[in-house]
Amino acid sequence: MHNSAPVREVLASRGINCNTLCLVCKNQSESINHLLRECPFAIRFWLKLRNPHIISPSHSQSLGDWLYDNCHSKQVHHSSISWSVVFPFAVWFLWKHRNKVVFENSPLNMNLHGLCLSQAIEFSFCVGKLRMVNQRFLIQVSWSKPPEGWYKLNTDGASYGNPGKAGGGGLIRDCSRRWIEGFARSIGFTTSITAEFWALRDGLKLALSEGIQNLIVELDARVVIDLINSNVDTVKPYSPLLYDCRCLLRRFPQAQVKHVYREGNRCADALANWGCLG
Repeated sequence: MHNSAPVREVLASRGINCNTLCLVCKNQSESINHLLRECPFAIRFWLKLRNPHIISPSHSQSLGDWLYDNCHSKQVHHSSISWSVVFPFAVWFLWKHRNKVVFENSPLNMNLHGLCLSQAIEFSFCVGKLRMVNQRFLIQVSWSKPPEGWYKLNTDGASYGNPGKAGGGGLIRDCSRRWIEGFARSIGFTTSITAEFWALRDGLKLALSEGIQNLIVELDARVVIDLINSNVDTVKPYSPLLYDCRCLLRRFPQAQVKHVYREGNRCADALANWGCLG
């Protein structure tokens, strides 16, 4: 390490007149090693995070080696997310928490591990899969009718900017390809992912009002689908919408949420763009 993180021991070594006491535990001198591994708060944090490694607060491993080994770990966290993703978030959350305590006089956050894990899981869903290199191949994409006795709901959200003027739309069709109901509406000024959640919520409420029992939901926002089908709680502004969509889905005797390519979701896409004009 290069002593570049401005913890109190480093600041004092540079001639800055400051108390080196750690303001998190108020017991020991604040070094970067103390902040991340030796502070009682940090020790409890790692234990609550339930890391797949035995992280010791001792000096059995140098700080640099400890950071390197965890960032390059091949192990998987109990949440099914790679530990090499969870660990950097954990280090960053400890540092941000320290800054809030020092500069904003914030109380200790005993649920820091939960917030950290939620952010790491959401990052993995939203970004991690983009790093996978897949073989390119051409497939024919079109809308397909649902099985006998089922209905299909297609929804889409659009935003002219991120955030920007947004709209949502969707439609319900039966196994004979008949149009049952549809909608298009303005959502206001928001992001594309929030517009997707609003459109999905509106579509599910419409399907329930029609008395539909067996429903297949298709949308082209894979991030929304991953969050819906997971047990992850988020701290984002759209978390109430995520919760509403999950609750609405549980009201159907049978419901499935699937990804469809944009080419197979053209009607919902047109309705969403129409809603943006409202």
